[in-house]
Amino acid sequence: LNKFLLFSLIIYLIKFNYIKNYQAIILLLYPSLFLYSSLFLKETVVIVFLTISYIYLIKEKFLFSILCVGLVFFVKANLALLFTVIYGLYIVLYYLKLSLRKVIYFFILLGILVIILGLHSNLLEKLNLLIFNFNMEASNYNKESQLFDKNLIGINLNSFLLIFKSSISFWFKPLIYNVTSLSELGQSIENIVILITLAYFLKKLYLIDIKKTYFLITALLITSLPYAIIVSNVGTLSRYRFSIIIIFMIIIFFELNKNKKNEK
Repeated sequence: LNKFLLFSLIIYLIKFNYIKNYQAIILLLYPSLFLYSSLFLKETVVIVFLTISYIYLIKEKFLFSILCVGLVFFVKANLALLFTVIYGLYIVLYYLKLSLRKVIYFFILLGILVIILGLHSNLLEKLNLLIFNFNMEASNYNKESQLFDKNLIGINLNSFLLIFKSSISFWFKPLIYNVTSLSELGQSIENIVILITLAYFLKKLYLIDIKKTYFLITALLITSLPYAIIVSNVGTLSRYRFSIIIIFMIIIFFELNKNKKNEK
């Protein structure tokens, strides 16, 4: 069923010229796609419906886009919520015709509001509890893991630096100088190759549509940041990361091909 859904999606994308043949081959050569799509039906379903939801959003078929995201809520609510935020940002940028400066001001004000709410609620406490639980899982619940700082994230400079560092390392873990097995070495090399591939196609999109490129980079950061902060286990992190990468690779391919059609 996993393979059927995966190949059906790729055939659908090629059939309607959303991606090119060579782009489909790039997707099919992604090792993690076959590894994790063979193990977790949930991840494959998320990839299918979030990919289609973005296509419907761009085509202004908002009801179908909402329906697809709504179905993802029943499978993986956290990722559906993150994409709801991204789609809301897209509507603000492309339909309300707000300038990029106004959007930046909006996010600054939103950040200040979140900080204020965090100071006067138990949001930070719940976040730290999640981080602690994932760290316990990654450490196999050993005694040393009990020494983990249960108040790791707070309203201070160190926490912001940690968040920034985590958002960067998310794309590279397991770090190549920290690998402990051949499988981790393969995963680390794969991460580097995938990042180079993403950078290459984002650069191509940048030459066509600067605004959309910045939007997609922002969307990638929004989607990955919660996982980067919370998840400690390398295997779990790789499983979450692969679905995000596949969805955004398809979106980038779709945007490149759409812009080429518009030029013609």
